[in-house]
Amino acid sequence: MSLVTLNSKIQTTLDSVNELAIIYDRPLERTEQISGFPAAVYYYQSFTNDFETNQENLKEYIYTIVLIQEVRQKGMEAAHGTVMAGLIDAVVDQFDADWDQGASAEGHRIWWRLTGGDINVFEEHAGLLISAELSLSIKLITND
Repeated sequence: MSLVTLNSKIQTTLDSVNELAIIYDRPLERTEQISGFPAAVYYYQSFTNDFETNQENLKEYIYTIVLIQEVRQKGMEAAHGTVMAGLIDAVVDQFDADWDQGASAEGHRIWWRLTGGDINVFEEHAGLLISAELSLSIKLITND
């Protein structure tokens, strides 16, 4: 199983979320300006490999997905309660649609879990931004 394959699968899924203006497949540098909103940033976080049987391994890849929205476009209440909530729903719905019912990568069956984390407000070059952090856990059994 390769990270390149998983990166491509995540990119394809996020590309299908109509609400997203731009997607970054790497952590952003502190000085980097986001070129559109709402934005998604995703990147590989960690990897584990446990014995499932004496012939198979249970691998788990963890990714972070951060959704970012400008506050000034809609105001804080709408950015938090409507736009960000709708954006999270759209991303979760797209993963449900693309990855359920037999999702696979390189011939391996994928089990996945998308969970939510902190919602933060912070000041950047574009002004006040709101972000929601999601964690994507991808599990698969291999006999590699």
